[in-house]
Amino acid sequence: MKHGILKAAAAAVALCLAGWSAAADPEINANADGVMLHGYAPVAYFDDGPTLGDSRLTADYDGGVYHFASEVNLRRFLDDPAAFAPKFGGYCAFGVRMGRKFDIDPTAFHIADDTLYVQLNHATRQRWMADLDENIEIADVLWT
Repeated sequence: MKHGILKAAAAAVALCLAGWSAAADPEINANADGVMLHGYAPVAYFDDGPTLGDSRLTADYDGGVYHFASEVNLRRFLDDPAAFAPKFGGYCAFGVRMGRKFDIDPTAFHIADDTLYVQLNHATRQRWMADLDENIEIADVLWT
């Protein structure tokens, strides 16, 4: 019952939000050069934590350009980019949960169920973590 109410509430919020649409905002959080995660290496989050990538080691995926810390990580990404790309187009996950698109601090992140979630800052990450399952559920509904 709780999950049904949450989904209905999230859907209602989604319909009421002004200015949050694909037409108004890009689908991915990339810089002017199309670089995602402020140049941080997506595969490294899963192994070593936030690590700046090398701009000579790049791959395009889903409209964005990703940098990598090593050729091994680049190959891992190319084998399954969806497994390493950040959720919600690289926007702040808690912001998405609130119906907004915010830039991120690439060092404020969390991995849950093999999914990379990035946050606006470390305080926002704490708010995200306070009720992780519910926040993910609501953000998933609002993002779709």
